[in-house]
Amino acid sequence: LELFELLKQGQPHRIAVTYRKQKIGEELRIWQDAKNAQLDILIGTRPAVFTPMCNLGLIIIEEEDGYGYKEEQAPYYHAREVALMRAQLGEHKVILAGRTPTLESYYAIKTKKMRYIGPEAGEDEKSEIKIVDMRQYGFSRKGARPIISPALGDRIQKALTAGKKIIIFVNRKGFAASAYCPKCGLVLTCEKCSRGLAFYSEEKKLVCNLCGLTKPLPSACPQCGARYIKHKGFGIERIKSQLHLSYPQAKICRIDKEHDTLPPDAQIILATEMIFHREQVPAADVVAAIDLDKALQIVNYRGNEKLYSLVHRLKTIVRDELLIQTAMPEHYQQKEFIHFNIQKLFDAELRERKALSLPPFAHLAAVSLRGKDLEHTKRIAFEVYEKLKDKDSKVMIFEPTEGLPAKLRGKYRFNILLKAKNPFHLSDFLRKHLAGIRHSGVISTIEIDPQ
Repeated sequence: LELFELLKQGQPHRIAVTYRKQKIGEELRIWQDAKNAQLDILIGTRPAVFTPMCNLGLIIIEEEDGYGYKEEQAPYYHAREVALMRAQLGEHKVILAGRTPTLESYYAIKTKKMRYIGPEAGEDEKSEIKIVDMRQYGFSRKGARPIISPALGDRIQKALTAGKKIIIFVNRKGFAASAYCPKCGLVLTCEKCSRGLAFYSEEKKLVCNLCGLTKPLPSACPQCGARYIKHKGFGIERIKSQLHLSYPQAKICRIDKEHDTLPPDAQIILATEMIFHREQVPAADVVAAIDLDKALQIVNYRGNEKLYSLVHRLKTIVRDELLIQTAMPEHYQQKEFIHFNIQKLFDAELRERKALSLPPFAHLAAVSLRGKDLEHTKRIAFEVYEKLKDKDSKVMIFEPTEGLPAKLRGKYRFNILLKAKNPFHLSDFLRKHLAGIRHSGVISTIEIDPQ
C-alpha cells in the first residue's frame, strides 16, 4: 500500500497493516500490539474496525460508500456503522471520507448530526453530460441494439484524431452474458444458481458470476446435440474485440480484476469499477458509460443512490464530456442530472424515501431462509411469516418473496422483509418471536438494515 509505505517513513515501528489473506499468527500479533499500546496507526480492511486499539483517537473510513464495507455473511455488520457505534461508546472521532457520501451520511449532515468538510455542492460545469438514446437505433436482424452507438463511435474517432484519451466504462465481465443453443433454445445455466453462465472468450470457458462455477465451453448442445453454441449480450471482452475492429490503429487497454496494467500510451481504456480501486485513477478527455441502465433494473430501493454515486465517480475522471448510452433516457433527462447537481438529486431521493418510509427514515430487517428443497423452503418461509405477522403494530411485515437470485450455491432462497422506525425495537421483536426456532433442512439468518 502506498499509504502504508508513506506513513511508515515517519514511524516504522508504530504502524501496521491487516488484510484478508494475512496469516492468523501475524494478525494476532498485530491485535496484541494494538491492545498493548504498541501501535499508533493501523491500516486495514473491513474487520480492522474491531481492532482493540489502546487510546483510540480517530477512525477513518475511506470511500465510505464502497460496497466492500458490508459483511454479507454472519455475523452481519457494516464497518461504517461499527465505527460510528464505537465513537458513541468511546471518546474518539470518525471521519467518513469519499467522493460521494451515502444517503444516510448526507441526511446526517442535513440534520446536523455530522459535519461536512469539502467543496460546496452545486452544479458541475467542468464537464458536460450527453445522453445517447439507444432506442433510436432499433434492433439488428439478430435482435440486438448496437453496443457502440454511432454517436459514441463518432465521438471516439474525433477524440483519437485530436490525440485525446477515451475511457469506456462497462461493468460487465467476460465476452457475453449468456450462451445458448439456437436450435432447441437451451440456455446454459449454473446447476447451483438460477443464472445463465457467462462466456469468457480469452479462456474459452463458461463462468457463473455468482458462485464462481467454471465449465469448458461445450462443442455441442447438451440437450439436442447441435454443433453450434451462440452467445447473447456483451461484456468487456466483446467490446474490446469490437473496438479493435473499428479502430485498428488505436492503442487499447483493459482494466478489470484480471488486468491492472495501464500503458502510458493507451488511447482507449476499457474499464470496470476496478478502475476506481487503483492508487492512481486515470483521467480522460472523453468518458462513455455503456450500460448504466443495469443499475436501475435491480429491484433495490438504493438503485438511484448507487447510480448517482457511480456517475459522480465518472465525472471526477472526465475533462470534457461524459456520454451515457441508455434505453431509458427519461430517467436521465432531468436538469439536476444533466448538470449533475448532487445535492438536488439527493434531496429529491430523500423526499421519495421519506414518502415511502425507507432508510434513513425507517429501518429494515431481512429474514432469509434457504434450503435445497424448493417447496419445503417456501412452506417454512410462509410459516415464519404467519408466526411474525400481526404481532406488533410498530413493525410492518411483508409476505415472503423469492430471493434475487432465487437459487444460489445450491440453495433456494426466500426473504421476509420487516420495517420499523426504531432498529432496537426491530431487533427485540425478532429476538422475541424467532428465538429457538429450528426447521429441518432450512437455514435462516437475520440481517438488520440490509444493503
